Amino acid sequence: MFQLEDLVSTNNTKIKKTTTTSIYLMIQIISGARPSIPVSAPKALKTLITSCWHQNPDMRPSFSQIVEDLKNIDLSPNIRSSIKIGARENPVSP
Repeated sequence: MFQLEDLVSTNNTKIKKTTTTSIYLMIQIISGARPSIPVSAPKALKTLITSCWHQNPDMRPSFSQIVEDLKNIDLSPNIRSSIKIGARENPVSP
């Protein structure tokens, strides 16, 4: 027979797992770890992405600067289709 305790204990386990994963991810990001960027991404896009990840928020580009930079990066359909999501550079490690 289903009881309310079953639902609570199941959800509690999921919450604990999610919280643990979130804490681990937060520690990794604070330590400087970042996701890898596809090898085939244009150099200007890689530069923009990594500038947005700067540890010091004051050193990150403003939103208006990001928009300007994106306008100047060739992201035509041919370029977008050539970016291979599976082929990645090494992630930035702390």
